Parts: sequence; structure tokens; C-alpha cells
Amino acid sequence: MMLAYPIKPDLTPGDPVELIDGAPVSATEMTLSVPPAVPEGVGVYYDRATRQWIVSAEPLVEEPADYGTIVTVLAFRQRFSLAERQAIEMGALDDPAGTVEERARAAALRVHQADLAAAAFVDLGAVETRAGVQQMEAFGLLAAGRAAEILDTPVQTHELP
Repeated sequence: MMLAYPIKPDLTPGDPVELIDGAPVSATEMTLSVPPAVPEGVGVYYDRATRQWIVSAEPLVEEPADYGTIVTVLAFRQRFSLAERQAIEMGALDDPAGTVEERARAAALRVHQADLAAAAFVDLGAVETRAGVQQMEAFGLLAAGRAAEILDTPVQTHELP
């Protein structure tokens, strides 16, 4: 939505744009978006302490928030697709007629699931977590590259404990 607001004609980086009733104060008008549009390559931010829009010489780049590596158990499980979770469940079933290697793989998955069930949270950076997910990929339960995607995707706010 474009609105016409009065604004200072000599706006330069570092200048505050005074607001009265939501409109910048000046003798001239120009078309602005909300917050006020500024020349290309110039950033603008609102200073809550002074209640002014501040023009910056540099465009403002918001750094992505770093929420660390701790997620809830549910958030960890939801990093896997439904098909992947089903494959893990099926892979954890013991087949008494299976080979020793097949039974050992199923046991490894059950151990991982038991640890997950007992956990209060999951640390995506923990050696045990990383090894468990990488093992699932090695077993063929996850597509190539999925372990890295599951473990290294940045934590989002909804995943926090």
C-alpha cells in the first residue's frame, strides 16, 4: 500500500524522520510505503527509544537467529518425513528368522528409539544423536543426504523446548 506522507526533502543517511500521528513532518511530500520508503541501497529502521525512523547508510540485513542445537523430542521426530518414521519403525522390528546382521540393525534402531523416548530434549549436535541419524542413513532408511539435512537445518522457534 502506497501512501503520501510529508517528508524532509534533504533526507540523508543518519537523519531521523520525525513522526507526528504516524506521518513524517516536512514541508514537501513524496510517495512512501510503510515504513517510509528511502532511496535504493539505504536502510531504514525504527528506534523505539526515540520513536523515530532512522535512515542508515547501509541496507539493514537481518541475521538469522541462532537458536542453538536443542529441540524438543517431537520437533526432532518431525524432522523426519512420515515415510521415514514408518521405515524406522518397520526396520526396528525383530525377525527371529533374520540374519545376525539384520537382527543387530533392528536392535540398534530399538536402542535409538528407547533413548529418544527417555529423553527430555534432543541435542542435534550431540555425537550420539548424529551417529544415530547417520546410522539410519547407512541402513538405507533415509535417502542419501537426509541425515545432514535433519541434523544441520537451523533450529526454528517452534522446535525449542
